[in-house]
Amino acid sequence: MEHFGSVAWPQHTVHIPLVAITADKGTAVTGSASGELSDTFAFTIWLEAVIRALSAELDQCDYANALMQQQREVRLSEIGCDRLRAEREEAALVWHAHAQGDAIEHRSDERHGSVEHVAVITIGDKRQASGTRP
Repeated sequence: MEHFGSVAWPQHTVHIPLVAITADKGTAVTGSASGELSDTFAFTIWLEAVIRALSAELDQCDYANALMQQQREVRLSEIGCDRLRAEREEAALVWHAHAQGDAIEHRSDERHGSVEHVAVITIGDKRQASGTRP
């Protein structure tokens, strides 16, 4: 299902007659109100068609080559590490250019962990240092 545009639901104009009685003379005052409502029935039909199309796509999937959950987690972890390494290399190049006086800025979508100059120093656990186990 490809649409390449915004989805617009059919609208229905609803007219509601209004009648009020005044308190002092008991005179009837009439009027009307109107508004537009989305066609929820059309939405329900569309949603059912989308669910059927997605179900058909899932039925055609080849699960023989699918990764097991543990393999998937390993691959995603590797991808995350590769991405972070590339972002850090990019940030290092930007910092290097800054140091040389070039007018350059970090990308606005860079993650903060790859841009900041942070050195993490880990000091051993005191319990382990004294020979006790955690």
